[in-house]
Amino acid sequence: MAAWRAHVREVVSRFGAIRAVVSLQIANEVNLTFSPDSSDGAFDRAPEALVQGVIAAKREVRREHLGGRLKIGFNWFWRLDDATERRFWNALRDDGGRRFARAVDWIGLDAYPGTVYPPVVPEGGERAAIADALGSVRSFARVPGIPRSTPIHIEENGWPTLLPQRGYAEQARRLGRMVRAVSDLRGPYGVTDYRWFNLRDADSASNVLFQHFGLLESGYRPKPAFHAYRELVRELG
Repeated sequence: MAAWRAHVREVVSRFGAIRAVVSLQIANEVNLTFSPDSSDGAFDRAPEALVQGVIAAKREVRREHLGGRLKIGFNWFWRLDDATERRFWNALRDDGGRRFARAVDWIGLDAYPGTVYPPVVPEGGERAAIADALGSVRSFARVPGIPRSTPIHIEENGWPTLLPQRGYAEQARRLGRMVRAVSDLRGPYGVTDYRWFNLRDADSASNVLFQHFGLLESGYRPKPAFHAYRELVRELG
């Protein structure tokens, strides 16, 4: 843990010197325990590392006088079973307490309704799913004492294609409903940032669903969702 804290401080110092860097996330999806290639929760003492990393990062921000620009946060994957979520949020409370809660500038939310959780969302149900995700993160954040005034960043929200079952036109429709739901709910839930996952497919020729989240095919040919998203940015951004 000492080496980890030193690494976090070094990253804050190095990247904090770049004025275009305004935010740093500590770890990734620590509540997700079964995917070591994508998420840190598969590793021992990950919740403790998250807590200590956030606190160390915030201390370095203050030491470097970067508090007016550089914000520190962490993200949460929506969602696993109740027992796993209780262990995760209780660990943040028990390991970090008020020091951790005060050090968090924002909470990231990764939500994939209709793909991961819930695995099936009928068309038209996207708004309810987004509201559920936002309500869940606000509710769980109370456990370690993170105040409701702490902003939410929707860091990952997506819906992949895979022909013929999951078509391009449907992706565009679902994207539109989810983006509009976030825009409508951003005031009540304190959402300040939104990012669609992802710009381009990892491999449009693959038969693996998770390679197809892009607004573009892997060769950069736009899907209908690309144009839909661009119009939503112009309208709502």
